[in-house]
Amino acid sequence: MIDFSRLLSLLAATAALGGCAQQTPRLDSQFGNSVRHMQAQQVLQPDAAARQQARLTASGGIDGRAGVAAYQRYQESFQTPPVSAQALTIGVSKR
Repeated sequence: MIDFSRLLSLLAATAALGGCAQQTPRLDSQFGNSVRHMQAQQVLQPDAAARQQARLTASGGIDGRAGVAAYQRYQESFQTPPVSAQALTIGVSKR
């Protein structure tokens, strides 16, 4: 006759020891390389930031008035939200 308690304890011990099995070090060492490779392939010009910085340094950067004006336009863009069309009222006459 089958002793279910013995069978159950044997299955539990097998499952517990299965967790101690050797992992796959070759696969784990390469984990994520394909994602990093695909991200690197999507960059059009990897040295674009360095070239832009060199160009600004060589030309002396931007002058103060242009910098202040750009900063003010940037700050004002958050104060006045852009006007958006009412999507649900297109084609409905106003009274």
